[in-house]
Amino acid sequence: TIFGEHTAIDVTAREYYVSRLGAAARGGHENIARIDASLTFVVHKRHAVSIKYLGNRRDATYPDIGKATQSRETIGLFYTLLGHDRFGAVDWR
Repeated sequence: TIFGEHTAIDVTAREYYVSRLGAAARGGHENIARIDASLTFVVHKRHAVSIKYLGNRRDATYPDIGKATQSRETIGLFYTLLGHDRFGAVDWR
């Protein structure tokens, strides 16, 4: 979503379920969730600063190891060179 000419937010969420058909021969299943969000502010013309969050969670259940959970989160600050003014938005007027 683009707010005016200077701010944009982008959010993507995904979830995967890996059943015994796609898992190892020993059986079990996994549920993997991922969210990726960024907030971008234009500083000058095509130059911008972005704050990005990435979160991952993996829940696995296997007969030989039981239940296991892994999660990772990162936050980053980035310089962004935009390809077009106004985030490449088209003016429909």
